[in-house]
Amino acid sequence: MKVLVIGGMHGNETLGIRLVASLIDNPINGIDAIIANPNAVRAGVRYIETDLNRSFGVQNPVSDEEKRACELDSIVDEYDIVLDFHNTQTPTNNCCFVGVDCLPVLYDQAKQLGFDVVIEATYDCINKHHTNTLSIEISVDDAWDSVSYWRRRLERLGDGASIGKSIQLYRFDSRVTWQQFEQNRFRDWRPFVELNNNDTAVLGGSGRLAPIFIGSKFTPYYATLIRYIKQV
Repeated sequence: MKVLVIGGMHGNETLGIRLVASLIDNPINGIDAIIANPNAVRAGVRYIETDLNRSFGVQNPVSDEEKRACELDSIVDEYDIVLDFHNTQTPTNNCCFVGVDCLPVLYDQAKQLGFDVVIEATYDCINKHHTNTLSIEISVDDAWDSVSYWRRRLERLGDGASIGKSIQLYRFDSRVTWQQFEQNRFRDWRPFVELNNNDTAVLGGSGRLAPIFIGSKFTPYYATLIRYIKQV
């Protein structure tokens, strides 16, 4: 199994950057590693011109990130599994993302890596355009925000450990703006905990919705809402 680890999709998210540096200095057999957006990493910013993770699928690339996404397209397709590492400043939000039509093996890999939540991304991102890619989102300063932790996990990748457990599958639903929050003052929201009926109705939603990335500092949104799909 050929595995690629990507870091630095966003230049200010350091876990993947540190992990890639470690894997280059001290490789793990069968695992390659690259920095997705080296210019943004060098500048220490999220992106230079456009968000790289929103630049996949662009028909006529213009920005540096759009051109880089085209380069990454051909690289990513050479691997069986791609692990794309991200950080979030919001606490207790460890989870991973896949495309709606992802390879089923990604669910097994998510389980083996210790996750119990997987979210299907329906918007333009690397997961939507590459069915072999599992994006890993780790809260800053969490115990999992550690190169040594992920090296241990990667060394065991493919040994079948923990595949017997189940995970909760969600799908991206919508985003809640700061203006909506200011108008409604939603209370007691916690990551991955289902919204009460009143909040769901106020937002015009339906079904089992839960918030993540609550109080995000790097986007114009107060939270992201995900919809529960099933257990896998």
